[in-house]
Amino acid sequence: MQCAESLRVQAYFDNEVDAVTAAEIERHAEHCAACGTLLRDLELTRATIRRDLPHHRAPPALRARIARELDAEMAVVARGSRTWRRPVERAWSFWASRPQPLHSG
Repeated sequence: MQCAESLRVQAYFDNEVDAVTAAEIERHAEHCAACGTLLRDLELTRATIRRDLPHHRAPPALRARIARELDAEMAVVARGSRTWRRPVERAWSFWASRPQPLHSG
């Protein structure tokens, strides 16, 4: 059975929560078998992907297009609720700074 906190565990894994929420989720995962297993499975999956898949840098045109799209989305968010701005900025800085795996089929 899946725990009601599983989405928060996934957000924690993706660094999309603040420090207070992260501490709450860490405490929860220590005592919830389902969430502890989910967190370990996510970590194993990420490690396996990083180890086994080749990494390629996205072509400059694609990187520029993604940057334009993210800038446009952040402008929309800035005009409205700022709730999602930090995760979008964090995701962009993470993905922009590393080679990207491309799956060719």
